Amino acid sequence: MAAHKAPTTSSVMDADGSIIEVALSTFNINTVAERTAASAHMVRWGGGLGHALKNLELEMAALKKWRAEATAKALEDNPKLAEWRAKMAVDALPEFTMMTERVGYAKQLVAATQAAYEASRMKAGTLKAMTEREPGDRAAAGEATTIEDESEADKRVDKMHAMFEKRSSDSSNGKHEDDETGEDAD
Repeated sequence: MAAHKAPTTSSVMDADGSIIEVALSTFNINTVAERTAASAHMVRWGGGLGHALKNLELEMAALKKWRAEATAKALEDNPKLAEWRAKMAVDALPEFTMMTERVGYAKQLVAATQAAYEASRMKAGTLKAMTEREPGDRAAAGEATTIEDESEADKRVDKMHAMFEKRSSDSSNGKHEDDETGEDAD
């Protein structure tokens, strides 16, 4: 029996409503400079979650509307047919299966995007706790403890902001990069 390989990416809904693959390593805690990016990730995944929930509601509404119309037509075509039999006949149609699969996929996107948001929220909390440590603890961890160290940290944070803004603009232009390699994910 082959060993199960853990996934390295997940499909989620982005803040613009597009479905993207995100590297799970995005949620690892790598550097102190990530503190400022954590809130931006929460905004991104929060927006994506809003789109995913809206998409789910639209898919469910479309299924209900189609099902009601198909049932009404079945009853119109055969007035002697019991309503429960008409509903069963409609549920057996391939269109019903296709639409319920779309609802299922929309639910999957909501769950994955919710997980991305929660992971970002937890990461932000962990990073906040890291910044609230005593200066001696921070020095032992190699973090900024003096004004000179903080200016270097500020430069790294500015560099992270610039990278995040570039990724955001690339995403809005239809480009999606893999978070680990920096290469186009397509």
